[in-house]
Amino acid sequence: KRNLIGTDGFLFRVRAVTNDTNDKAEAEEYDWISHVDMFYLLTIEQESNRLDVPMVESSGAHAAIISWKDDALGNKYELQMRENKSSGGQPWTTIASSLSNTTVKKNNLVESSGYQFRVRISSTESVFSSPSEVKVFHSLHPAIQNLFPNGMLLQQGDQKISVPDALGGKEFILVYMSAHWCPPCRQFTPQLISFYNNYAKQNKLEIVFSSSDHDAQSFDNYYRTMPWLAIPFDEDETRDKIMGYFRVQGIPRLVVLDGTTGRILEDNAVGKPFDISRWRALAASR
Repeated sequence: KRNLIGTDGFLFRVRAVTNDTNDKAEAEEYDWISHVDMFYLLTIEQESNRLDVPMVESSGAHAAIISWKDDALGNKYELQMRENKSSGGQPWTTIASSLSNTTVKKNNLVESSGYQFRVRISSTESVFSSPSEVKVFHSLHPAIQNLFPNGMLLQQGDQKISVPDALGGKEFILVYMSAHWCPPCRQFTPQLISFYNNYAKQNKLEIVFSSSDHDAQSFDNYYRTMPWLAIPFDEDETRDKIMGYFRVQGIPRLVVLDGTTGRILEDNAVGKPFDISRWRALAASR
């Protein structure tokens, strides 16, 4: 909504409208849905002094690290959060009202719909930053977490993501041992990409590539063809641990794990149908 002028604040409301004749009649007051807090316009000074949106990262199971840019003036900060329940954003609550540091750890974040955070300079005259994006904090079974002791995985674009953020909440986790120098691997990878693109959008599974390439350039060239995650090439110990844990004797090898328990459902899915229903049956039977 543009061209809002005034300092007294604004309220907005909405109601559902159907094609029914009766519905087009004048609405009853209880038909409308509105918000509780008044919406106020920011002054130019308030906007210029407003802090940036805080950054939120997972830090283990149901925990977050919240950080923001220092205002360089030595001020203290007030940090708030709210639950993002299905019924709508809950009221904001203050975590801390007078913080000296610009980094805080928050534990016990168990709401399945996630949380948002905002920050401001500790003053009743200052305004809060825009809220962070909604962040859900998943727990991850130790059997899965322990496979990736450094706690980070590689994404396309040379970006990294924490293991809980990447794998938490997935129904299945597939570990793919492969290499560019291996012709059967190069033949199998396109089949796996097609399967992944169909199911990853439904947030059911994630694949982690563990490379057996001999050099970083070969790894980079091969990984660019893949849409999933990877163990960084410089983590030799992690990749060796994966090979030993799954007793890999040859590649390609695709191990299917139960995303909840970390149990092995399929020791090697290469050459077999990608059958999620079968994997579910295996998970339920163990």
